[in-house]
Amino acid sequence: MHSPGRTAVLLGLLFGLAGTSTSAVTVALPQLAGQLGITAATAAWIVSGYTVALAVATPLHGRLADMAGIRLPLTVGVAMMGAGAVGAALAPNFPVLMVARVLQGAGAASVAVLGTALISARWSGETRGAALGRVAGVAGTLSALGPLLGGALVALGGWRWSVALPVAGL
Repeated sequence: MHSPGRTAVLLGLLFGLAGTSTSAVTVALPQLAGQLGITAATAAWIVSGYTVALAVATPLHGRLADMAGIRLPLTVGVAMMGAGAVGAALAPNFPVLMVARVLQGAGAASVAVLGTALISARWSGETRGAALGRVAGVAGTLSALGPLLGGALVALGGWRWSVALPVAGL
């Protein structure tokens, strides 16, 4: 069995990258809108689409885990998050970008609900508490750095790098 510390840090990293998928991308919206030839209001839909998919898919992942166990839905969710990030980064137009962001958000939903469920299922007592604290600490720190990371990625390589950020966690 993996150590709770290592598992918690990895899950915290994934959870944090799911959070930065809104704040890092928000910084890139003006450049994204200009390059895709859309308005800023239209570009903002990629943030809304991601967050709505995240909210809707969270209970679905929980229900899937009740039926199939934690591992498979978590693995599929992380793969969806990564595929959505790659799809968003390579999107040739706004409709494809929107579909990719919804896929990314639906996959990211698995991390929040199933990451904590995984820790709760594997460990108990102080070990569980410490692991959940690590997840929260890593995720919170990474999420707080989202606008900074997004700005740096936009400056280095453009908006496509900011939407691809979750791939770093894979």
